[in-house]
Amino acid sequence: MPDQEDISEHSAEHNAEHSSKDLDSERIEDIHGQTAQLAWSELERFFAGGKLLLVAQGNDLVKVAAAVSGDDAAKVQEWLAKEQLSPVSDQQAQAWHQNNQVLWAVVVAPWVLVQLPKQ
Repeated sequence: MPDQEDISEHSAEHNAEHSSKDLDSERIEDIHGQTAQLAWSELERFFAGGKLLLVAQGNDLVKVAAAVSGDDAAKVQEWLAKEQLSPVSDQQAQAWHQNNQVLWAVVVAPWVLVQLPKQ
């Protein structure tokens, strides 16, 4: 039979786990509310400053932003290694400039994460 200490430990672990999930939900909700479609002309200055990251299609922009915001280094490193998260290339920036591409964007200081709208 568990003693009071075991119960307290389990309760603390449960509360910490529950609080973490609440924080993740709140972070995702907050980031979702800050996500907007912006024309390339509004994003160029972030590209010039080296602060623009492209989230590949097939990834959830909000969840990637939440991982970056929450310092989830393992996930971020995995996405970088698989080029699912990458700096915007000069060629991509030039193409977007030529047609003033509209992108989904969200700020996760010091970064701005962008993703092409689904076709």
